[in-house]
Amino acid sequence: DLKTTICCSKLGHRDPTGQIIVATAGSVVKRDDLPKFSAIFVDEAHRLPPWEDSQLQTVIKLAREKNPDLIVHGATATPYRMDGKSLTDGSIWAGIALTIDYVRLMKAGLLSPLVGPVGAKLFKMDVAGIKKTAGDYNERELDRRFNTVSTTRAMAEDIVRLGADRQSWLVFCVSISASRRMASTLREMGIKAEYLSHQTPRAERQELLEKYRRGEVRALCSMALLTTGFDGPRTDLVALCRPTQSVSLHIQMLGRASRVFEGKINALVLDFAQNIARCGAINAPNLSMIGDKGSSKPAPRQCEECGHFEPPHARACSNCGASLIKETPPPKAAPALATQADRNAQPMVHKPPQQTSVPPPPNAFRVLSWKFAVHHKAGMPPSLKVEFFLEGYRYRSASMWITAWHTTGAAYHGQKAWTKLLKAGSSRLLPVSAEAAALVAPQMLERPAYVQIRMENGFPTIVPITAPIAA
Repeated sequence: DLKTTICCSKLGHRDPTGQIIVATAGSVVKRDDLPKFSAIFVDEAHRLPPWEDSQLQTVIKLAREKNPDLIVHGATATPYRMDGKSLTDGSIWAGIALTIDYVRLMKAGLLSPLVGPVGAKLFKMDVAGIKKTAGDYNERELDRRFNTVSTTRAMAEDIVRLGADRQSWLVFCVSISASRRMASTLREMGIKAEYLSHQTPRAERQELLEKYRRGEVRALCSMALLTTGFDGPRTDLVALCRPTQSVSLHIQMLGRASRVFEGKINALVLDFAQNIARCGAINAPNLSMIGDKGSSKPAPRQCEECGHFEPPHARACSNCGASLIKETPPPKAAPALATQADRNAQPMVHKPPQQTSVPPPPNAFRVLSWKFAVHHKAGMPPSLKVEFFLEGYRYRSASMWITAWHTTGAAYHGQKAWTKLLKAGSSRLLPVSAEAAALVAPQMLERPAYVQIRMENGFPTIVPITAPIAA
């Protein structure tokens, strides 16, 4: 194992002796005892300033003086600058080695879909006339216009109304004062809400973040503290109460809600700031938008079935598959007049509606609940264990194994079993692994009302019954 140390003044660790050093630029830039690095890895690479006298650029320059063959790697979810240009334009980065987009990760079950309310009216923040500073809206003018009692209450009422079935909310506001006011307003409405800023003492900040992660605080309000790097997978609602022209900031705010979490089907985006129309959807950022000059690029489309946001020219929803093209139905032809011969040919017979349910088959047991786990067996690829807790069965539960990730014929049967249990509207793409499947199964699979237990070759076989069962 390689020795790993931390060099970060804020954390109280200043040890540069490890073979791997986890550090902040400010904590190492002035040290003269740094070893010869073979590689530097930069997280949140989009934040690397292009000017040479920045702290991180200085660290890289000093490291290259000791090792001209130094390798510098960067990782980011937003590989572009605020002005819409690529990170490789006039920067230290020579090129992009590997990319993977939001849609691929969403379909693999590694990111949650981001949806907006369909048909609901939202308060809109009008930024007309607000001046720009350093390429984005002036923060003082944003605070002056939107940090008011009436505006805050209007947005809070929409959040409470539309987020009634959501468990963890992140609210991005125009200022620290605005986030404080929003948290206070939500508390007046009966919501456990807190606000955070860089002024919040470190111990109190950590305590509030942990309470939020445990679900003890429902809403966290902030201006900038949580926009990058914050990991709160429970978040299933993000309220954009902070207008921006920074595509990078916009995508980072949306990304706070994209983590997967048990029981989380998607995350709701309440875009009061109209950032999506301005900066694009998370899967189609509007990189041609520069300052308030804007661009002629049309706004993203929203699926009317699931609320997912799509690129302007998308023809189908990448989340549920619904068509985004509104087709005009052909005009109805006038009905032909019936003749007397038609009337005498056959009497009108009433056909009863087709039965929508069937009686339960033999050895069928009602499913009370279920749970998922990754199953490991020596010499075999992992599979997904589905455990059913049954009413009236002689044992506590019965289990089936979905083997879709095997390399034999078991993979075919496993893929059929997974597809059979999919909820309507779920992506038909198989998760990339049994581990990913265990994470997303509660959101993507429909629990059957009954399972039938058949004995095959002396062993019980579980057969989920997806057809409606008569009561």
